[in-house]
Amino acid sequence: MKRLALLIIALVNITLAQGQIIESSNRSTIGKIKTDGTIENSSGSTLGYIKNDGTIENSHRSTIGYVKKDGTVENSQRSTIGYARGVKKEWAAVVFFFFKL
Repeated sequence: MKRLALLIIALVNITLAQGQIIESSNRSTIGKIKTDGTIENSSGSTLGYIKNDGTIENSHRSTIGYVKKDGTVENSQRSTIGYARGVKKEWAAVVFFFFKL
């Protein structure tokens, strides 16, 4: 799981003015994390949201998981499903809950 997270992070190109652009291995844009925490696919459709406290919500605003400050990633039942220590919570949310590349 950690290798997958590191691979995805290596593919993320940060554009500060527009948020964080998520690219595939062939450098095509597959989504972005907007500065307000909205996670979108390449078509601009909202996949979900990440709140400042690490709560991950789907597009219907239902909680689907959490990224704790120590990098622990939990599902909605608060069971640990992985770790992303040292990784920004927005990136961990994308990897574990939305794109699952």
